[in-house]
Amino acid sequence: MAYQYSVTTIVSVHTHLRDNILDTGSSNATLAIMDASDTLLASITLTKPSGTVNATTGQLTLTQDSPETNAPAAGTADHAELRGGDGNVVCTIPVVEGSAAQSGAVVISNKNIIVGARVDLISATIG
Repeated sequence: MAYQYSVTTIVSVHTHLRDNILDTGSSNATLAIMDASDTLLASITLTKPSGTVNATTGQLTLTQDSPETNAPAAGTADHAELRGGDGNVVCTIPVVEGSAAQSGAVVISNKNIIVGARVDLISATIG
């Protein structure tokens, strides 16, 4: 039998993640958009607090404060590093291309990023 956490537990864990890990430090948390070789393609700044926790599902939905307005490198987005306000990597999340939220993924409109491009967060949901 597989285990499953209660929604109460998930809400508590994701609230702790947001409040005590992502939103600590003097800077805002970020999503660093990386290619498969771990080259930084874009950095998206999150709001502070960095998102909202759904009381019914426990999902943590991250919220963009400001987009990447001048992508430093070109490549195909593969994954995002969720970094706390202290700059430390908390987890990696797959990047997908799309126009709607997908649980467990960072969604951007185009995975093919060019130097100098703007990169906006469509959605980022954990859980």
